[in-house]
Amino acid sequence: MKRSITRKLLDTTKPKSSPYDIRCTRMSGLIVRVQPSGTMTFYCEYGRNKRVKLGRTDHLSLTEAHDRVRDIMKDVYAGKDPGEQRRKMREELTIEKFIDDYYENWAITHLRSGEALVKRIKSAFHALLQRKLSKVTLFDMEKFRAARLKSGAKATTVNRDTGALRALLSRAEEWGFIDANPLAKLKRLRVEDVTPPRYLQEDERNRLYDALEAREQRRRDERDRYNAWRRERGKNEYPDLKQQAFTDYLKPMIILSLNTGLRRNELFTLTWDHVHLKHQTPFLTVNAAFAKSKKSRHVQLNALAIETLKNWKQIAELNEGNLVFPGADGKKFDNTKSSWRQLLKDAALNNFRWHDMRHDFASRMAMAGVNLNTIRELLGHSDYKMTLRYAHLSPNEGSKAVATLIPSMADAA
Repeated sequence: MKRSITRKLLDTTKPKSSPYDIRCTRMSGLIVRVQPSGTMTFYCEYGRNKRVKLGRTDHLSLTEAHDRVRDIMKDVYAGKDPGEQRRKMREELTIEKFIDDYYENWAITHLRSGEALVKRIKSAFHALLQRKLSKVTLFDMEKFRAARLKSGAKATTVNRDTGALRALLSRAEEWGFIDANPLAKLKRLRVEDVTPPRYLQEDERNRLYDALEAREQRRRDERDRYNAWRRERGKNEYPDLKQQAFTDYLKPMIILSLNTGLRRNELFTLTWDHVHLKHQTPFLTVNAAFAKSKKSRHVQLNALAIETLKNWKQIAELNEGNLVFPGADGKKFDNTKSSWRQLLKDAALNNFRWHDMRHDFASRMAMAGVNLNTIRELLGHSDYKMTLRYAHLSPNEGSKAVATLIPSMADAA
């Protein structure tokens, strides 16, 4: 079949009972292979029965496919055989070279945590980085897992490591660097989640807020001393932090996290056009593009969250992305590790992660008797099982349920 391959064509193409090809009339050499499953893959055909796999249509844009076809055809016109080149490259390509030359740039561009994913692979599998990509085996992973577990690593950590490498190998398979992903059939280690969600006790909450306020006061005092120094030298002074509700991002971020249950990345990517403070019942919207479930959700705001956002908006710096909490360069916030670590130390809080503020939000609602399904919706859990971890905190839910089985005295009579 010969057609002009466009995005509209790809979106409307239907699979048949057997695979078939669509040859592009606008870009010579570009082919889309349509499988009965509905999977469509770009190929470059550069000679009779000679083609190179480019990647699946849901992972590679049409523009990228065109660019790759042009590059391949340039090699063909220069007398090179792309298929033979790829075969030689596949034989020599190591995991590290594949990461450096191909995977890292793609991961950082297309994945929310691409940079962290690459770092995890290089750190966890440093002993395998010089292994040929085509020589990785299931047995390698079994040895890796056994060694990691023996060293004391948790099964969840090992699963994340192997999952990261499996994702890399899936991409290598799709791009034609290996024939099949050797880890496709690797089963995850069984993990029993017996750890209850971590939430703040009342005294811990007080210490956290006290430490936050002490940090704010230190920053105000430091600004006063610095402005006095500048004033003595006839220099322009910086804004008086005593006139602002917050001295920087940390306090409003923490208040919002404790009162909305937003994940850290959801907080870092929140924009003002998704904050609806003038609505009759103020709420914010988590963009589907940044939600773990890939679905948007609405989170109603309590009085403290509303006041925090209003005060922060007055002093937050304008930025191109309209981010609520922009980084120093005006782009997405990177991390709060150093300031968070120091705050925990000042508050004498142990075993409390940033993500535990989300658990605290859900735990407090459960203890207040909020319906578990409402908690699930606010958290954006796609699986109800995730929300059930808070069920034991709901007061009297079990006793109220079994009480309904007992008829009233009048009915019994």
